[in-house]
Amino acid sequence: TDAPTAIFVASDSMALEVMAVATELNQKIPRDFSIIGFDDNPTGLYAPVALTTIRQPLVKMAEEGIKHLNKLMTSSSTKIIKRVLPCELVVRESCAPPR
Repeated sequence: TDAPTAIFVASDSMALEVMAVATELNQKIPRDFSIIGFDDNPTGLYAPVALTTIRQPLVKMAEEGIKHLNKLMTSSSTKIIKRVLPCELVVRESCAPPR
């Protein structure tokens, strides 16, 4: 079977674990495969290869959550809302074009 050329991981912490396993298996990132995390956790900057990630708008997420919580607490509404906020791709060293 063909090996993957890229792996997208649900969090930066998990992506760093994938990097550690890759190192144990003598795989080089991004030569052997690219990896992208999700969070923009500052620890990703200090990995052996700086982690490409998706940055979440954490401050905006907190603001929106507090606004909605305040509405729920001060009115009789129990309506649950879904909010989609834009994220940002932060390209660092852990990605390269497919081989």
